[in-house]
Amino acid sequence: MIAVEEKIKQLSTLIKECDDFRPFPSSISYESRTEKDKRREEELLSLGYRLHAAIDRFTTPDDSYRKDLNAARDRSDIASAAELLPIAKALRADLQAGWHK
Repeated sequence: MIAVEEKIKQLSTLIKECDDFRPFPSSISYESRTEKDKRREEELLSLGYRLHAAIDRFTTPDDSYRKDLNAARDRSDIASAAELLPIAKALRADLQAGWHK
């Protein structure tokens, strides 16, 4: 079992990476994407996967955060970092406040 402090640390790292990444890119037409755009999109996709894994790892199937995660995933095959960031921030805040174990 992962200690609450470690969960907070991991979420804080991911949240900082999201904050450093901002602004999240808007849709760019496929034809006009540069190599830099492609790398940035790939980094953002990876960050979304990491947020997803952390929320999944730190919650139980009946947890409201897991339900929010599943709802975001149901809206599209891959939930974006922008969609998952508020869930991660809320989970971290509740962990910090001692409201979630």
